[in-house]
Amino acid sequence: MAGKRKTVYNSNLTNDAEWKEVYRGNQKLTRDFINYCISMDRSPATLNQYEQQLKVFFVWNLRENYNVSFIQLKKRDFVSFFGYGRNELGWSSSRLASFRYVLSSLSNYIERILDDEYPNFKNLVKVLEPISVEPIREKTVLNADDIERIMKELSEKGEYQEACWMSLLFSSGMRKAEVAQMKVEYFTKNNLIFDGLMYRTPKIRTKGKGSRGKQVPRYIFAYTFDPYFEKWMEEREKLGIKCEYLFVVKRGGEYVPATIPTFNSWAKRISEKFDIDFYNHACRHAWCTNLKKRGYPQSVIQKLQNWATADMVSIYDDTTDEEELGDFFSKMSSEDKE
Repeated sequence: MAGKRKTVYNSNLTNDAEWKEVYRGNQKLTRDFINYCISMDRSPATLNQYEQQLKVFFVWNLRENYNVSFIQLKKRDFVSFFGYGRNELGWSSSRLASFRYVLSSLSNYIERILDDEYPNFKNLVKVLEPISVEPIREKTVLNADDIERIMKELSEKGEYQEACWMSLLFSSGMRKAEVAQMKVEYFTKNNLIFDGLMYRTPKIRTKGKGSRGKQVPRYIFAYTFDPYFEKWMEEREKLGIKCEYLFVVKRGGEYVPATIPTFNSWAKRISEKFDIDFYNHACRHAWCTNLKKRGYPQSVIQKLQNWATADMVSIYDDTTDEEELGDFFSKMSSEDKE
């Protein structure tokens, strides 16, 4: 099992009280830009990301830059913000590039849509030096045995929901936003296919352009999922949980669907308990790697995930060159002996 990768968490970047103090013209510009993005059919996740990043920028502008109107900002102001993110907050190049993109998008919106109000406005962000995105984290590589050990220990400690959640990730390779859409009714005998090998869900929203994203079914291997699903269902029965969604949290005395922040908190607890940096995508990699090692063709793996091309398989396959060569020559040696 790989060691931890380091994640920088930043708090107090913005709050409601300070947002109310932000120059009203910048507040309105943010709202108008988000509404424009809605009209362009951006996904809910994208809209939320844009809004949160713009709030961070404008609160920084309030704290450090005299609450200046966005229209009046100079190139050096943006340079100061990116320097603050890199030097004071320890942001990665990926996060800096993400902020650069949303600030440039806002500037493009002003140039194209608000040109009658601001005819002399120019996008100053795009003329800055591009940010080179470099990987700075060590990837956490988990194999099937690692995941089984973690799920078994979680289950033995009575943490049935977390064990079921991790099992679903490993049995399907789903993303967090997809897992949040899973309902109990998807995992019945009526939804089993291929002689009971896996479940096929109805079409759900997956990553893709537009507010509807890409609508596709998800496939879950029953033999790895069922043992932990059944234990969680028994626990739900004891707790009297009636919520139709598979994963839940208790709020105000009732159970409601779990969301991505809930999954993030579970991942953090697993990281601390097992001394690894566990994150959702580690199971997506493990799912792909496990199928590849078991001899599943790339075309089949591609179809199970509804990937556009089989090239995605190599991205999620964590098999090392040494392992691949070892498997190949071991097989060749066995055939030669025959």
